[in-house]
Amino acid sequence: PGMKPGANDFIAIRDTIRERGPKLGLEIDDELDSMPATPPPVIGAETKAPTIAPDQSESRKEADEERVRLARIIKELRLRVQTLENSHSEEVGKLRYAAQQKEEILNAQLEKVMGQFKTLKSQNVALREQNDSLKAQVISLTQSLEEQSQQSQSQGSELEVLTEQYKLALEQRIEEERAKLSEQIHAKEMDVLTRDDLISQLKQELGELKRNRVKEASTGAQKVLEKLESLGLSFIAFHPGAGHISISADQIGSYMENPVAFAARKCLVTEDHYRAWLAHYENPVCQVPVGADQQACGKRVIRVEVPNQFKPGVSDCNANRCPNCRNDSAIDNVLRFR
Repeated sequence: PGMKPGANDFIAIRDTIRERGPKLGLEIDDELDSMPATPPPVIGAETKAPTIAPDQSESRKEADEERVRLARIIKELRLRVQTLENSHSEEVGKLRYAAQQKEEILNAQLEKVMGQFKTLKSQNVALREQNDSLKAQVISLTQSLEEQSQQSQSQGSELEVLTEQYKLALEQRIEEERAKLSEQIHAKEMDVLTRDDLISQLKQELGELKRNRVKEASTGAQKVLEKLESLGLSFIAFHPGAGHISISADQIGSYMENPVAFAARKCLVTEDHYRAWLAHYENPVCQVPVGADQQACGKRVIRVEVPNQFKPGVSDCNANRCPNCRNDSAIDNVLRFR
């Protein structure tokens, strides 16, 4: 508050309370000595010293003492606020340093796990390529046996029996190799899934760490805001349609998270409705699509000043003028007047 002679905020508050107090239900104590409205003379000015009555001199002395007392209190409060801010900054710095250390550890673990995952993935690809190669060999051997079988049919049934035995033995061996490779691939896939789960868990822990860091930092800030609010400070924000909004300390977090949604609640509308009205309020034009490219008409319409009176699709379009945008002298006169 200003304490300059001739511009004393406390005197202005006192005069305002005297003028409007009865309308607000405030009782005025007429026995209190009134403070002088005339500022003290400037030191060094060549003016004649006025004659001061004893009562006025005593009242002025009390006012000066009150001014000195208030100045001392304000200085102490500012010092306390500065001390709280310094303490909070130091605490936030420590928390941020600890969080950064843990984040670096988690990032290192994550990089290690990702390296293992890439190795397993490359091994899995190599096993699949080996399996494909064995399948190609089986097909080649089968074709070769069939050709030999066709050529040796004339050599008698004994050769056919030997060929069939060899084919069965080869198929059995191939089946064993295929089963072995399938087990290895399944084991590798399970390892990959386990690594994926570990990576997801580490990401969740990292996200939780970041959220906790923000929460801890905001908790210290919340204490400072509550302390400032207890000292008489108030937080005011202006939003179109809602005007000047008073925000308490416990509402600062939700306001900073989404100011538009906060203003929408004050206007008793949803956030989407408020955003649509805000676009109309800032640029009140017709939104009816016209033409082959379906672009908005763009003609001026009457702006709706109150959010809860705005109707999307109705207030932001002129049905009488669209889709052909016909001249409407009535709306033109209103817009020209506005």
